[in-house]
Amino acid sequence: MTTSINPSSFEGGPYLTKEQAIEMQADQKASSITPQPAIANVSAAPTEADFNGLLAALRSAGVIAAS
Repeated sequence: MTTSINPSSFEGGPYLTKEQAIEMQADQKASSITPQPAIANVSAAPTEADFNGLLAALRSAGVIAAS
């Protein structure tokens, strides 16, 4: 006699739904980002230095690629 097991009958199931997988991936990405010091708001039009400082902070946090 063969018994088949319905994977979804287990509590939580052995499989993730698409939504659960996306949520886990987002949690992993969020936990891997290194918090950086606050960057002060600009009081006038942003300068090249302001923009480059923002890019440097994003790169060092791993949010954008270094090159």
